[in-house]
Amino acid sequence: TEQVNKVRVHVFDELFAESKFIGNAIKKLNTTGIAGRKFSYSEIAVAARTWSETADIEECFFEMKIPYRVIGGPKFFDRKEIKDVIGYLKVSHNPLDNFSLARIINTPTRGIGKITHQKISFYASEHNISHLEAARKLVLDKGLASASSTKLGKFLELLEEGSRKLNDPTLLLSNSINTLVSEIGYRDYLVKNYPENFEERIENVVKLSDMAGRYETLAGFIEQAGLMNAEEDPDDHSNDQVSLMTLHACKGSEYPAMYLIGWYEGGLPLSRTIEERYQVFSPFVYKLAMSLLYNPPKITLERRRFLDLAKFVLEEKPGEKSDRDNLGKTLARMILRGDGMKFSKEVETLAKKITTSEAIEEERRLAHVGITRAKELCVISYNQVNMFRGQFISGLLPSRFINELPNDDVEHYVKERLSSREFLGPRSVPQQNKIQNGRRSFTPKADKTNSISEGDRVLHKVFGKGSVIASSNNRLLIKFDNNQEKLILNDYVTLL
Repeated sequence: TEQVNKVRVHVFDELFAESKFIGNAIKKLNTTGIAGRKFSYSEIAVAARTWSETADIEECFFEMKIPYRVIGGPKFFDRKEIKDVIGYLKVSHNPLDNFSLARIINTPTRGIGKITHQKISFYASEHNISHLEAARKLVLDKGLASASSTKLGKFLELLEEGSRKLNDPTLLLSNSINTLVSEIGYRDYLVKNYPENFEERIENVVKLSDMAGRYETLAGFIEQAGLMNAEEDPDDHSNDQVSLMTLHACKGSEYPAMYLIGWYEGGLPLSRTIEERYQVFSPFVYKLAMSLLYNPPKITLERRRFLDLAKFVLEEKPGEKSDRDNLGKTLARMILRGDGMKFSKEVETLAKKITTSEAIEEERRLAHVGITRAKELCVISYNQVNMFRGQFISGLLPSRFINELPNDDVEHYVKERLSSREFLGPRSVPQQNKIQNGRRSFTPKADKTNSISEGDRVLHKVFGKGSVIASSNNRLLIKFDNNQEKLILNDYVTLL
């Protein structure tokens, strides 16, 4: 009989594997059950740290015909920022789409008012042409006031250039969308008009572009987006639906089965809460403290790297505003004094001080909220690989909150097979992914920052061969064979 009282942690190393697992697991709970217990869909919930993390789950539920509802917000494709960007894509694909043009013509705000739009609409009706064609003719024929014509002309130029890139089969669709979003000033628009949650909205737009990158053509993506955004059947009043939400939205609720997704460093806690600590400590100090707390060296090679990192921190020149109390150097001295093996409570306390902030404590509280919402079954999952702004990212680490769970209360799974905590670190990642249902079939290429990692051997034209001690923010700390240690931009070395 399968136990349902332990927290289950699942780690994956292929794109979309996490969402596929969630979909299959929920189907199984509903049809065959677990430990002799079947779950109705309404007894199951999926919670993520951010709404952008739920997009792949929504797509999976749609394809697997799993009924669901979103708690605390609209569905992904119903979100304002998603509809805005989709509007640009629709007009770029179909210039006759007057409805979408009306949505985007003054979004972001560019001074094209209702009167101008009414003139475009009237001209289109009078000449039996699309609104887009009417706008072009009004600009060419100087049928508008000079200021209005200039503003409309600039919009049309942006739209034309964006459409050219979006429909260019030689360009990755996700990159074309990111370029369009940048050129129309949409980020600044969100910052100005939605100061309370602009970061979340920007993340949603980035997620949309990454989803689009799976498709070979703009038409294919728009078709899929249209299917997922189709109105629900008004006759379907079933309450038997999976609940999809963020960790914030699940406060005060309880579910027999709870799936908590995206538990990797940067997902939970959020990357921006980690990056805030980089304003206080260098990335290398932060990495040293995190390694001590959550991934202490177990073998000789790991200990050597750990000590090399401590030596570098000790010699690193601090920034003008960073680590004024020299906590990083104090930590490094204490580690070296113990030869990287013996860590007192004082050392651990110092490491926690470096890696913790009020923002990260709030992330920890949210993690606790998620786990305590589960009445019978709690499943935590994360993927070691991801797509972000069209780049394939590998080697994502498990959330520190997973490592903080009592080992006796947790079962660890790798590719759905029971494993141990030791196997949850980064591993080599397969570099192939077949994407079906009209999506691009491609071999993702890791960007260079992520293809070089600790322990790798590299070659520098001047300093020769060496071993990577640490990597962070496009920089590599390398110990060369002549015993020199250098901080090198990764573009200047070759992986051996």
